[in-house]
Parts: sequence; C-alpha cells; structure tokens
Amino acid sequence: DEATGGVRITWSDPSDSDDDTTFIAILRGVDPLPVDGTAFASVAVGTEYYVDTDLEIGDTVTYMLRGTDGTTSGDLSAEYSFVVGSGLTTTEEDTTEEDTTDEETTDEETTDEETTDEETTGNDDDDDSADDEEAAELTDVADHWAVDEIETMVDYGVVEGNPDGTFLPDGNLNRAEAAALLWRVLGLGDPEDQSGDPFSDVDSAEWYASYIGELADLDLVSGNPDGTYEPAENINRAEFLQLAMNVYLYLNTDMESEYNILADGTATDYYADLDTAAWYAGVVTAATDWDFVSGSDCDEDKCFNAGSSITRAEATKILYNMFLDMLAYEGVTMELDLDSQTDDGISGTATLTQTGGRTWVSVMLDVYGESDHPAHIHAGDCEDTGDIEWSLEDVVAGSSTTELEVSMATILDNLPLYLNVHMSEDEMDTAVACGNI
Repeated sequence: DEATGGVRITWSDPSDSDDDTTFIAILRGVDPLPVDGTAFASVAVGTEYYVDTDLEIGDTVTYMLRGTDGTTSGDLSAEYSFVVGSGLTTTEEDTTEEDTTDEETTDEETTDEETTDEETTGNDDDDDSADDEEAAELTDVADHWAVDEIETMVDYGVVEGNPDGTFLPDGNLNRAEAAALLWRVLGLGDPEDQSGDPFSDVDSAEWYASYIGELADLDLVSGNPDGTYEPAENINRAEFLQLAMNVYLYLNTDMESEYNILADGTATDYYADLDTAAWYAGVVTAATDWDFVSGSDCDEDKCFNAGSSITRAEATKILYNMFLDMLAYEGVTMELDLDSQTDDGISGTATLTQTGGRTWVSVMLDVYGESDHPAHIHAGDCEDTGDIEWSLEDVVAGSSTTELEVSMATILDNLPLYLNVHMSEDEMDTAVACGNI
C-alpha cells in the first residue's frame, strides 16, 4: 500500500442480503507462527480491503478470511501467503505439509575458515532437489558407523556437508559450529543479525555471531566468566551434551522435573571413567537414562570420555537421538473435527501444527455460545474421558490459539487423547464440543 507502506489485502465480499454476516474476520500468521485462530482484525461487511501495517520487509505472512455475525462464523477461505517486499503471493489449498519435512536439506560448515555468513539453513523447499543430491554425494561417510544418522540429519537441515563433498565425520567440532547445529534443531529459520557483539570475542560480522547471539538470548548458551565465548575452540563431549540438553529441555518443558530428579540423584555407574562429582555427572546420568548417549568401549567397560573433543559424527549422533522424533513432525498439521456434545449445536474444527519444535493448537468453532469456552487436551477419548494433560486458551468468540511447549511427537506419545471444549468456567462438567486426536 503506497500510502501507508503496509500490506494491502483485497477480496470480493461474498455476503448478500439473505445472510446475517456483519463482519469479515481477518486471521493472520507471521512465519514461523501459523495462522492464529483468533481474528487479527475485522471490518464491516461491504468493505473489501484491509491494510496491515504491523509487518516488516522480509516477513512471510499468511491470511485467511471468514464471515461472522458475532456468534456464528462461516467457512474459512483458502490461505494466502505473501513475502513482504517481494510482490509474490501464493495460495495454498491442498498442500501436504508432511511431504516437505523429509526433504529439507543443507550443508554444514567444517571449520571457522571454511564457513561464511552466506550459508543456508535448509528452509527453502526450492532447494530440496539440490540438497538431496548433495546428501547422496557425501564422499566420506558411506562406511562410517554414523552414516545413517549423518544422512538423516543432513536431510533435516541440521548438519551440512562441505563444498568438496566431504563431511569429515571424525573431525572435531568447534564452539561456533556447535551453536549453528543447535540453532537449526530449533527449526526457527535463519537467525536474526546481531546489532552488537554477543560476546567480547564474537564479532557481529562473523557468520556464527547470529547463531551464538540468538542462543544466548534464549539462555541456551553462556560464555566464560571473562565475557568470552571462544568460538574457534573445540567443544568437548560433556560441554556439547549440556548444550544439547539445554535445547531439549527448552523444547520439552514437561521433562524438566524428571530431568532434575535424574541429574540431582545418584550419578550413573554405567561408565568406568565418569567423575561422579563433576559438574557434568548429572547431565550424563539423565542423557544415559534417556538413551541419548551410551559411551564407547574401553578395556571391557564403557567410557564417556567427557573431556575429549567431540567429533562431528558424535555430535550428529547425539542430536539424532535427542531430536529425530521432533524433527519428523516439524511443519506437520493435524486437523480434527470437534463434534457437538449438546443440543446447542456448538461444533467446529481444531488444528495442531508443530512450528519451531512447539505445538500450536488452534480451535475454530462454527457455532459458539455467549460465554468464553474453556478448552483442554485430556487423556482418553470423547467416550472415555480422562484427566487434563494440557490446558488451552479459552475459546473466545469462536476461536483460540495456544502454544504448547511440547513437540507433536510428545503429544502423540501420550495417545489416546481428545480435545474438549467446555460450556463455561462455571460449567466445566459440560462438554459442548469434542474431538479425538
């Protein structure tokens, strides 16, 4: 929109004198977040445009529209996506999101000198065919013990090969490269450029500064007491495991209590060389209990080798063990019907979408009551009700969106589950709409 600099969306008003539509509700999602089930804005019937000024150049924004009379909502339109500043719009009606998650691939940096700030993170579907070819052309992993893990994590865009076709699986990983791997696991796209130096020895102009800075902002990495990060230094096995566990617990907050019990309890005796009084004994104990690590053979025992520099293959194996299930569902959407449970006819749909390792639950009711409707995900099914597993935002005026701090894999691991919409806060025993997940 030339007058405001915003994005101007237009449509043909579908209402007529025979329906009760009074408003056009505008729903919006800005990547990496899906379309919010709550109306971002609304305009009166007869208006056929809206200017969205709350965006920045480069944002990927998706819109959906539907008519409403304030109580009942009509069908949702198709999704319209737009990259701000590109002039390109796409319509998505029948896309299969599962098909994209297995094909996103990238290349990984090997050393400080070989990587540049122009390397990609594997989020562009247009590059899939080239990336698949690259994964197949890795020249030094075919006979390696971690070949399956390496090729899988290349496919998911977490680790990358080198321009010469090598992966150097037994080469050491430095602290800058470790930050890049851990950021990619989060599935949040390219990190934001840093306005300043995140650590005294991390120049904001370096390729790795944005990875380190973003992780530091999330409290997932920290530097040394003197304010340095030492990006070019090799990272050892204990240090990498702790950083990977930080990311795992960030994405799976429901596991924190169990982790604390394991980490604060008696250290594992699985490894002959583990210093049970060391700072890393707790994270090694928890990671071993959860089958994330298993050590290596040494003199008829198992050793963890905490102080040894971690290799690229070993780091890839740990990330594979920790995050494979989560990565498999990134970008996947499940939709379920919410069937009416009362004579009021309240019904609708719900979608569960994994974005950035978190599950976003959107509830949209076609018919709804005057009161706000509490909603939850319960154990069991609509015919065999159980306890609340996750609480959702109240459904207000027919819609709600909730970010659950768990992956889709975690939700599916807890099946059977159902999504229940209640009559009101005062009538929690009355379910008005229900759908099995």
